[in-house]
Amino acid sequence: MFLLPLTSFKNGLFFPLNSILNNLLLPFNQITFLLSYLSFITTIPFKYILQFLCMVNYKAIEIFSSLYLTIPMSDIFISCFPLYYFVLIGSLYFLEVNRIKHLFFLNIPIISLFLMSFVPIKHVFNAVYFVNVGQGDCIIFKNNDKAVMIDTGGNTNFDIAEECLIPFLRKKQIYQIDALVITHNDKDHSGGVSSLINNYKVNKFLSNKYDFPYRVGDIYLNNLNTYDANNENDTSLVFNISFMNKKWLLMGDASIDVEKYLLASGLDLKCDVLKIGHHGSKTSTCEEFLKKANPETAIISVGEKNSYNHPSSEVIERLNELKISIRRTDKEGTISFISI
Repeated sequence: MFLLPLTSFKNGLFFPLNSILNNLLLPFNQITFLLSYLSFITTIPFKYILQFLCMVNYKAIEIFSSLYLTIPMSDIFISCFPLYYFVLIGSLYFLEVNRIKHLFFLNIPIISLFLMSFVPIKHVFNAVYFVNVGQGDCIIFKNNDKAVMIDTGGNTNFDIAEECLIPFLRKKQIYQIDALVITHNDKDHSGGVSSLINNYKVNKFLSNKYDFPYRVGDIYLNNLNTYDANNENDTSLVFNISFMNKKWLLMGDASIDVEKYLLASGLDLKCDVLKIGHHGSKTSTCEEFLKKANPETAIISVGEKNSYNHPSSEVIERLNELKISIRRTDKEGTISFISI
């Protein structure tokens, strides 16, 4: 009971039916647990009974799990879990003072948490998150109750949306994506699209240079890269976004060829925060481009001990020479900028 709000907060969800299902399965699990110890003493007949009970237990969990997904309100977003503890302590005090031992009163904290989840709490603040998705990119712009996600990261070994993005969004109390933007089709930028769209509320999907300009609240998206590229990386959408009194230049996987194209175009490339192109590869981030952009901070979104040896030592040296602060997701995890 004391761990309930902590697990709810971590997952961003409260499962109100868990308490009921746990009470139904707990006695059965206790019998199975006891027999597992007895089976060490004598294998007959406990071994066969235990095998049967384990099979029944597994099937019961499987059935409950499938039914759970069809029940309305089987999971609820949590908005104010700390109040739970006040109600829990108050309930326990009431039990002690009045010497009343009744299951209903022990369930008061669970009922209260259920009711409190409906309390509307508006999270009015702006934020930019460079989400740690390993060797890939994912950037979230949050403008009060609106959000834009640029790229999803991706990994062939697991579902990046289910394992990383959705838990992160729930924890940050971002309940919908107003615009999901994919800079280009490389797996490490777009690998979570399908799962995210299928399992979360995404209002708009943007992946083509002709989709822009596009606005979500105070977040104005305008693609700078119209370069006629011969490779996938150089088709990357490039954005210079003014938000939270800063300019954020996001380079996707664009190479030095795109950087030179942008320099020749005469566009305003000045920024406060530069998301380094192609995870710090030596194919991006030339000195001339850095001097023109003149950022205070460079973000490198990169996987720890990745097989590409990103970021390049040349790029790191170049940034250090220009006294640009370097922040890396492989060193810090998710990098957050918040303005209240």
